[in-house]
Amino acid sequence: MIPPGEVRRPAAARAAGLLLVGAFVALCAHGLRWDSPTVDEFAHLPAGYYYLRTGNFELYDLNPPLPRVWSALPLLAVAPSIDTGARLRDDGWYPWVFATDFMRRNGARLELIFLLGRLPVVALGGLLLLLVWHWARRLYGEGAGLVALAGCAFCPSLIAHAHLATTDVACALGAAGALYLAQRWIERPRLPGLLAAGVALGLAQLTKFSAVLLYPVLLLLAAAALARQQWWRAALWLALPVLVKVTPLAVALLFCALWPRRLTARFVLLLGLGLLVPFLTKSPDAVLGHYAEWAQHLTRSADERWLGFRDGWTVWVVCRHFIFGEAGELPLRGAIDAPWYR
Repeated sequence: MIPPGEVRRPAAARAAGLLLVGAFVALCAHGLRWDSPTVDEFAHLPAGYYYLRTGNFELYDLNPPLPRVWSALPLLAVAPSIDTGARLRDDGWYPWVFATDFMRRNGARLELIFLLGRLPVVALGGLLLLLVWHWARRLYGEGAGLVALAGCAFCPSLIAHAHLATTDVACALGAAGALYLAQRWIERPRLPGLLAAGVALGLAQLTKFSAVLLYPVLLLLAAAALARQQWWRAALWLALPVLVKVTPLAVALLFCALWPRRLTARFVLLLGLGLLVPFLTKSPDAVLGHYAEWAQHLTRSADERWLGFRDGWTVWVVCRHFIFGEAGELPLRGAIDAPWYR
């Protein structure tokens, strides 16, 4: 039978943890009404509401849209006036010009609008605290969990950002969630855990472009797995970032990581099949030309390689030539001519 003290201690720790989360929310609530709109959120919130009303993400596209959309959701309840037919300009200050028009249209309700837009960010800050608390407690026990939670609850930088309609807290939560689920998958490699880690990584990428730094962290996790002689897990972590290139090497690594028995023979077989499949849909000269282009691409500078293979547009351009047999130039040109490179 568990001694009564052993039961009370986790209950007391939970009560203390909830008290710390409540203190964090109270500190954020003070700033919700006390602080006037900052220069960044002055443009963030109207842009997010514009996305919801028009489905057009061209306004203020310096970062992905998810945090702005999240902040603007409560504005649907009050329906502020906005110029949905504005002719957007591609210059650095136009989001603030658009926001100034938004302010003039809604001057009487502007305080309420920004109060509503800040509330979802406070919720994200609370979720971040709960995640840190759970993660630290799971790793090192109740005491460590409370210490980590207290550090977050009274962190001046986190309190400052968690009551503003900006992107920083969303990025922090997305990055922490992606790394937490990645660690959980490393501990127990199952397909549902892998899918959850992938979804979390994708959501993190939708919060801020700096979330791309998660990929080097994944490589470090792979190196740690190798150090523990868990090389098949490392192969999977290495394959995931490479999959954006849709090369036979990445596909072979992924399948071998999921089914590691007889790894060498399976890898050679899958790599060979991946290299041979395109010959079924295209002429040998065309396929060999693509492979020669890939080989030549590897000798280019780092900047040229980044432009060629950095995002999903390349996936479509490469695959459509093999699958649909569309005529045209080599796929790298289509990738570099994609709209978001202009």
